[in-house]
Amino acid sequence: MKLKNLHIENIRSYKKLDFTFEEGVTVISGVNGSGKSSLLEACFMGLFGSKILSKDFVLADIIFKGAENAKISLSFEHLGREYLIDQAFRYSVKSENASNSKCVLYADGESIVDQATRTYEEVCALLNMDEEAYRNCAYIRQGEIDVLINAKPKDRQRMIDDLLQLGKLEEYRERAGSAKTAVRRLERDTKNSLSGVKTEIEGIESTEPFSLLNGLKQKVKECDAALSDFNGKRDAAATRKKEFDLMITEYQGCMQDIDTQKQAIRKSQENKAECFREKEKLSIDIREQMQVLLGLGEGNNNIRSECGFEDLDIVPLISRQEKKELLAREKVNEISRELALLLRAKSPSCRP
Repeated sequence: MKLKNLHIENIRSYKKLDFTFEEGVTVISGVNGSGKSSLLEACFMGLFGSKILSKDFVLADIIFKGAENAKISLSFEHLGREYLIDQAFRYSVKSENASNSKCVLYADGESIVDQATRTYEEVCALLNMDEEAYRNCAYIRQGEIDVLINAKPKDRQRMIDDLLQLGKLEEYRERAGSAKTAVRRLERDTKNSLSGVKTEIEGIESTEPFSLLNGLKQKVKECDAALSDFNGKRDAAATRKKEFDLMITEYQGCMQDIDTQKQAIRKSQENKAECFREKEKLSIDIREQMQVLLGLGEGNNNIRSECGFEDLDIVPLISRQEKKELLAREKVNEISRELALLLRAKSPSCRP
């Protein structure tokens, strides 16, 4: 990575600064408090944002005192591409807190990330290091180099180890040794397992598995055919079952009708028996009435004998009598009309 340009506003002791990194080595000199460390921290913060802050600092400490807005724009070249990071910060006088209001990463003039966390992750992936690795490998704060020079050899070795993360390298080396031992053990166990598998394969091959497989395939085909035939029979049986269910339903309906008819027959038989009883009773009454009628006939004959009308046919007599009565009624009616005319003629209303 090669730094190209730095533009800052209201960062630390700088109100505004445009700085260009020329080809070769760039040396920045000045008295204490002139802003050399602030310039380097601006570059550091331009890359990694607020992630560079320690526990003793907050984002508001980076912003120029009295300013409400701050900005860092850092451009650099990496692997043949031009990158630009725009960082903007806002300070709230009311809450006395600062926040990152803008964080955009450009690649060859095109915006590729526009959010602080995603920009940080993209820079870490691009440089293949985070802010801690960058601090240990490429950036030493003011005062830390004097401590390194004046330290005891043992402490200097520890500081260099911490600076270059050699302790982690030793840890990784130990892990690699343990992993290598584990790999050898795994390789040995794998070989033993492979030998056992080969023996098992040979045992399986001695049983002619392909012939057995072909036989099993043939059985599977036969089973499939049998299953297909069974499914056909099952479907036919299901159809027959539906037909039988319908027949059973119809039979049950017929049985109900038969029960109803039986009840009607029993009722009819009861009525028939009652009718026979009534008929028998009426027959008895008829016989009794016939006896009475015969007795009356005998009495009538006796009366006719006594009156001398034995040979007299009563029916013609009655007919002649009815004719006489009819004629008499007609005469009475005629006389009544004549009387009515006479009475009307004698009435006072009829006088002249």
